Order: sequence, then C-alpha cells, then structure tokens
Amino acid sequence: NGTTYNAGTGNDSISVTVAGLVATGADDNKINAGDGTDTITISDAGATTLTDNHFTFVTGAEKLTLSGTGDTSITTGGSFNTAFATSATITSGTVADTSTFAYSGGLYGQDTTVVVNGDAALMNAASESFSIVTGAGDDTVTLNTAAIVGAAGASSGVVVTTGAGADKITIEYGTMLASTGTQVATVTAGTGADTITKTAGTNSTTVTSVTKYVVAAGDSNTDGRDKITGYDVADGTNFGDLIDLPAATVATSVASEDYGVISSHNLSGGFMLFDDAAAYATALVINSSNLGDVLGYLAANVTNNQTVAFLYDSTGDGSNDATMVFMNGATDILIELAGITAATSVNATATTTTANTIIIG
Repeated sequence: NGTTYNAGTGNDSISVTVAGLVATGADDNKINAGDGTDTITISDAGATTLTDNHFTFVTGAEKLTLSGTGDTSITTGGSFNTAFATSATITSGTVADTSTFAYSGGLYGQDTTVVVNGDAALMNAASESFSIVTGAGDDTVTLNTAAIVGAAGASSGVVVTTGAGADKITIEYGTMLASTGTQVATVTAGTGADTITKTAGTNSTTVTSVTKYVVAAGDSNTDGRDKITGYDVADGTNFGDLIDLPAATVATSVASEDYGVISSHNLSGGFMLFDDAAAYATALVINSSNLGDVLGYLAANVTNNQTVAFLYDSTGDGSNDATMVFMNGATDILIELAGITAATSVNATATTTTANTIIIG
C-alpha cells in the first residue's frame, strides 16, 4: 500500500523521489501539503523528468524544488493545476554544463515563478538548451546563466515564452562568441505589460549571438507596454539585439497632422523629434504628460506597419533616460528601452553594425 502524508498547517517541506510520485493506480503515495507555504523537494540527483502524472495525488503545494544536475523536464496539466492550486515556484538544481532544462507550463494559469540555476551552462554544444514556457498569470522567470558564451560555430541557447499577465523576465549571459545555428536567447513575453531585464551579456558578430525579443500583434500595446532593460544597440563591431515585430519596415517619411500639443516633427534614420510649433524648430521632452499626444500623432501619421523611435523621459525630471519604439498597426505596439539615450537610428537589417543602431526584424 502507498503512504498518505498529511502535512497540516504551517510552512512544510516534503522530500520525495520521482519514483515516489508516479501514479499507477496501485500503491500510490499521496501528499496533502495542507495550509501554509509548502515545498516539495525532488531528491533525485541526476536527470529528472516530471510529467503531469507525478502530481496526480499531490494537493496544497506552492513550491517545487529540484536537486538534480542533469537533464530536467517538467510538464504541467490538470493534476499539476490541482497540486499547485494558488501559485507555483519552481527552482532548479544546479544544472550542469551540457544538460538541458525544460519547463512546459503553458496549461497552468496561476502566477508562476521559475528560477533556473544554470551558471555552469556554456551553451557551446548543439545538444544544450533551456526552455521555459508559462501560461496566464503574472509570472517571474529568472535565468541565472552568466557563463553562457556559446561557441564559434554551432551552439545552443535559451528560450523564454510567457503568456498573458504582467510578467518579469531576467536573463544573463557572458561575452558571446560568434555562434551559429541556435539563437542564444529568445524572449517572447506575450500580452500584458512585461518587464524584461538582461542583466549581463555582450553580443558578438553573428545574428544568433544576440538576444531576440519577439513582439507579436497585440503584445506590448500603448495601454500596457513592455519595458526592456539591458537592450544592446549595435556598437560599431557587434550586432544589436533584435526586436522581432510583426512587420520590419522603418519609416522614412511621416505625415504631419496635428494631435493635441504635437504639431510638427523631425525624422532622421527612423528617429523622431517633436515640436508644438507649426514648423519644427525645437524638440520637446517627451514624458508621461505629453506621451498620449505623441502616440496619437504617430497613429495618425506613421504609415501602417512602419516603425519609428523617439527619446523618452520616464521620470519627468526633464532628461531623457529611455527610447520608445513604436510600430503603427491594427493594434499599435510600443516598447520602452530603458537606459537607451544615445541611439540615433533604427534599422531592419540584422547584420547592421553601425554604432548606436536599434535593430528590428
């Protein structure tokens, strides 16, 4: 006969093996973690594969902590949803170099936190990969992967895909080699006002050695924009991070129909400056007080499916501290690039190395 564990109230920690969670219909172990913030620790030291079956007889859990350093795979479904009914925090073991990590949680709708301890990973072999997929909810994904450098040739990378909600994604890598094959980092934050932070990383001279931020139609709109911190522009040698938009055309000409206080503009290299005078003379500082008028002006004057950028003062102190990227579409897209104040152009060619260039695709 299987064993039933009733943890009761309090913040409990329960250690179990993968085999101890398998549900077969006979001699199954059952875990009722009860109230409080309860942690289930998977004690297996090697490769770990958890399917929805493993959570069939688990209830009341909030945290799942892994010990394994080998290939790790977690797939959620209805049983996982019941086991982690309110929220889930997933923490990996120290993932060894050449090992893989995959969290497939697109069917889970509660707030999810995923922490991958991958500081040993180099992503210098095609067999390596980290993949995190979350569902609806306000999710937090942290990739501790500062050692990633890829390889001068075929290598691998990390993919983060979050669903609806205001998600927070943090990713890092080292000084990249001129990798080929797999993108070193691909982030698709989905709908909602998401915060994406690249805390470290130096790009190289291939299109796969940069971070790609995928923004689909309906993502990062003007009512709830994404904010990217750590975006790397092209620097004269290395390629810039790629903002993958539904259309990749930089505006070279923009009409001038007044909207609110905005009456004129200057356009150069895809970058726009705005004035409240009928004939452009002096650039206004764009902040939260006049951003709505700027967005209305752009919606009225930028050709559909074309993109421009402009400087932005996010704190209202009179100094620009960010750059906004705007694409006119059926639902307009707006992305804030925090800390980007020296960029001077937008380009739709991924191999552009011209310094201070924002890359779209």
